[in-house]
Amino acid sequence: RKFVLSQKRIIKEEDLPKKYSINYFGSLIKCIKHVMTVAGSGGRAKLHNNTDYKNSDFKVQSETADTVYLSLDELKAIHAWQPTVYNISEVIKTPNVELRMRAVKAMTIAKNKFLIGAFTALRVSDFNRLSEVNTREKFIRIKPKKGTRKNEDVAIPIHPVVGEILKSGFEITTPISDQKLNKQIKQVCRCIGINDLVSVSRTEGNELVERNQQKWELISTHTARRSGATNMYLAGIPSISIMKITGHKTEKSFLKYIKISQEENARLLAGHKFFQ
Repeated sequence: RKFVLSQKRIIKEEDLPKKYSINYFGSLIKCIKHVMTVAGSGGRAKLHNNTDYKNSDFKVQSETADTVYLSLDELKAIHAWQPTVYNISEVIKTPNVELRMRAVKAMTIAKNKFLIGAFTALRVSDFNRLSEVNTREKFIRIKPKKGTRKNEDVAIPIHPVVGEILKSGFEITTPISDQKLNKQIKQVCRCIGINDLVSVSRTEGNELVERNQQKWELISTHTARRSGATNMYLAGIPSISIMKITGHKTEKSFLKYIKISQEENARLLAGHKFFQ
């Protein structure tokens, strides 16, 4: 439990005022409005007649979150790196060999699972439940849990990196929780040296707060999906084809989702025949 010294008094960290993000408040408002809508419907069974929650002032606000993606070169560096009891000392400090061996196994599972997600653009809830039956005839086929029409399959060509992982004998059904995957893929990226300084900002309270963080600190399971969609787009795959995988309903929402810089967009344009 952490403490801070303020005006010569010891104050518990949990007693300090918390400044939540706009997106956090937006999610709360969305839930409240949904509950009020359901509770106010149903004829005689409805629980209230209040309509104030429909007021335009009580609306869901949001801001585009600062997120990162991993380039093809970074993803291939992750694939090429093999954890050993020696090269994980950056994140695993214990001299206990048995614990280091466990960490090596866990990090290997995490990096392979993450790479499968990064070369399919699937959600973690989908790429983390793949089995051999989903990886036949050079395609990955799966029914996503959400984002597409009910009972609609998604078919994705098996990328060479994914093919190498499958041929290596990696057991694709090896279980790993989202929380452990989040933690261990950060450790993998830190060991590899994905440590560029990234500026991130978000509104907390009514203030815009900016922080500088190393890139590995921002990597999560969702980075895999975003990286997959972004790299496919940069490779020239039509948006509509990628949206078949990601489940985005409009190109506008899809283009907001992917992460490309102005320079990357300029290079993409430069390769088009219009500029040749």
